[in-house]
Amino acid sequence: MRWRMRARIIAAAVAILAGPPAAVAAVWKDGCPAFFPPETAPTYTTDVKKHDGSAAFGTLPEIDSLLGPSRLATESWLSSVRPATGPASIGHELGARLVLQGNLTSGPMFGVIYAAYAIPGDGGYDRHLGDLTTFIGYRHTGYVLGPLFRTGIAARIAAGGPETARTSDELAGQRALVAINSPFRGASFGVEVPITASLEYRIEAIGCRNPFIDLRVDVAHWRRNEATPAVFAVPIELAIGAYPWETVALYAGVGEELRSSALVYRHLTRITFGLELHPTSKKSVRIGLRASVIAAGDVGGAELGLTLELLAPWWKGTLE
Repeated sequence: MRWRMRARIIAAAVAILAGPPAAVAAVWKDGCPAFFPPETAPTYTTDVKKHDGSAAFGTLPEIDSLLGPSRLATESWLSSVRPATGPASIGHELGARLVLQGNLTSGPMFGVIYAAYAIPGDGGYDRHLGDLTTFIGYRHTGYVLGPLFRTGIAARIAAGGPETARTSDELAGQRALVAINSPFRGASFGVEVPITASLEYRIEAIGCRNPFIDLRVDVAHWRRNEATPAVFAVPIELAIGAYPWETVALYAGVGEELRSSALVYRHLTRITFGLELHPTSKKSVRIGLRASVIAAGDVGGAELGLTLELLAPWWKGTLE
């Protein structure tokens, strides 16, 4: 009896050290323990498990992340930004953005971003479309310390404008107020010559939990009309996150947006907490919830958001 008990203890210890069985490991994003990188998987046998590659980054702190996969994504939000004294120019804002991004295996990326908003008006909500923006960029991904970490860096230029060639003075003034009250998204509502340059870097551990660090900087410029001064905004955000469970990712981010005087609030700080669900084992569908607190010396606010991402069926993180 003693030797049977000892055998059971040894078998249990081996099982714990080996990690979850294959049926469970397949649920984790990169396997648990980590699968082989597809770029350097053993060739002496075909019976090996591989993760999705150097560009298979996990949850994205922003829906329009430069390092996201080829995808169709949407976000919607309810936000309110109010000064410490005096009335708010907009009581609250309902907003939405659609992102369509395609990545080529050689590094270039391209896509569009479309925005819309609704704000309280006389007798209901005043609804309008924001800017239709197109972008091009380049991304490079690889590994650090062998296949221990995946890392990526990307740069992008985005430009566009209102769907119609002409915008009335009344609507331009309204969109200027929406841009003031849309931290980190103001360029999506700029009227004339909105252009944004973006840079993003990310490093992510490969394995069960996929902890990551993501740093992004944008420099945006637009103007209301030829008679008004140029508007500048520089959002900077640092985010961290991980997968505490197989299909659930948690992340947090802190951002600072520096603004020109035309945007009234010269700087805003945003602290964000987010949750993302991957309801399918292939992680091709991602559903996210996020909440943010916005603060500065003379202003405060809050935001609640919902995101949905549909990864392209042909997407392979190995080649991007």
